[in-house]
Amino acid sequence: MKRRLPVILTVTLILILLVAAGVVYDVLTPAATDVVRISTKKADDGFENLITLVKRDAADLATVEVTDVKTVRALVEKYDTPTLVYTEITASVTLDITGEIPDREIRVLLLGDSEAFPNREKIVKGRVYLWRLERWADERGTFYLLSPLEKQYYRVHEGNIMVRDSVDTANYRVALPLEEFSRKFTANLRSADRAEKHKTHLTTVRTAIGGYDYTDAEIDAAFVKSNVDKAKRLQNAEKMF
Repeated sequence: MKRRLPVILTVTLILILLVAAGVVYDVLTPAATDVVRISTKKADDGFENLITLVKRDAADLATVEVTDVKTVRALVEKYDTPTLVYTEITASVTLDITGEIPDREIRVLLLGDSEAFPNREKIVKGRVYLWRLERWADERGTFYLLSPLEKQYYRVHEGNIMVRDSVDTANYRVALPLEEFSRKFTANLRSADRAEKHKTHLTTVRTAIGGYDYTDAEIDAAFVKSNVDKAKRLQNAEKMF
């Protein structure tokens, strides 16, 4: 009996360690890391910059729920860069604030990934965001661009638009209830000049695709040959609006 005691103790210790490991695993799983810590201080954000940019470019503004995030290779003529690394986001539109997004599920491309932009907030599957989106076109049809210059994103949680204190922390400040935001800005954003600005943007896209040098030595020629159909892109650009 005495000889078996160390074995029993060893087994017991192993079981304790396994249980502890299970607890640690539960804490560190993605579902558990999405804990929202809300600051008692309200966000000092009147959305002036966001509204100005949406109106200036007649961009789309919507709240979207992210259903998938992955790194892909793509070529977007808007950007003067040889990189083909993009973050592709599949999202469901939950509220179309500018009122012109025809599909409930959209494809969004973001230049680079977390390795190329380590200071940019990571986009997380399952979260709902308020995004300013720019239309573009490729072989698959219309997709949307998220600005690579933005380091943080408006998040929607329990009906409130929130802002992170910084990309380095998980602390959020409540900016404004989404319903109040929609009442305050929707009519203003759906201005009469949007159709004219859409024509201007279509011309920009046509020019970018039509004049793009796909033979640039810095661009992966094999990728271009297998994935880029210039005529199809121009054809789909006509269907953006």
